[in-house]
Amino acid sequence: MTKICSVWSESGGVGKTTTAVSLAMLAAEQGHRSLLVDLDPRAASTKWLEIAPHQQGYHVGAILAAENPAGWADELAVTSTWHENLSVIPSDRSVANREAEKPDGGETRLRAALMGTAADVVFIDCPNRQGGMLAMNALMASGSLVYSATPTEDGVDGVEGARQTLATFARSQQLRGSTLIPLDLGAVITNVRDTVIPKVERASIEYINDNDLALKPFIPTREAVRQARYNSEWYGQPGYDRAEPVIAAYRQVLHTILERTPDQ
Repeated sequence: MTKICSVWSESGGVGKTTTAVSLAMLAAEQGHRSLLVDLDPRAASTKWLEIAPHQQGYHVGAILAAENPAGWADELAVTSTWHENLSVIPSDRSVANREAEKPDGGETRLRAALMGTAADVVFIDCPNRQGGMLAMNALMASGSLVYSATPTEDGVDGVEGARQTLATFARSQQLRGSTLIPLDLGAVITNVRDTVIPKVERASIEYINDNDLALKPFIPTREAVRQARYNSEWYGQPGYDRAEPVIAAYRQVLHTILERTPDQ
């Protein structure tokens, strides 16, 4: 059985890729066969882990373009140099072209590709889209989702937009008589300061808390994470000791996600 969770926001720059990569890597370190699906045409996860497809065109776009990609996930997955338990389905700028296409059943292709995967846990790094074919593929494939948000107005807007899209998707699924609706686990709040939090940031955190959306603990901000990403390295390795509070927080969030995400 496999647990599949999407990491999503409709705003950019809110820690979505950091959250998806961190959760996938920590799951691998804990002994789970972990698969990270980069569904974002910006390919931020792909670039951070320096993943190259097995052959030209062997990226997530191949799944979205195929009429019957059943079982393709493990074929396209590339084992990361970071950990033997971590594999990545890379993305590419051309994946953005799939947004304009609306083939019959096109929204189910990622779900089909993940059927029978050997992975124990799958994390999908979603694009910051307001619906569309890419987002629908993530929602159809996932058993759960988490939002990623910074304590900013953009962070809150990204969560609210994604929640509205999820609600529209859920209504549509219910009208079809389908139960394929991911469980909303809440928001991972990233880049939270240890020092005195400015008023705007505090208000954003309070809003998410008041709406019972926050997954605890909050993820603290550390420059070491940015340095590791710039260097295409994992910030949990030696040399990034100052990032340990970030690791500790994501470990707790991962525990919650694995506990609450249904098996598929």
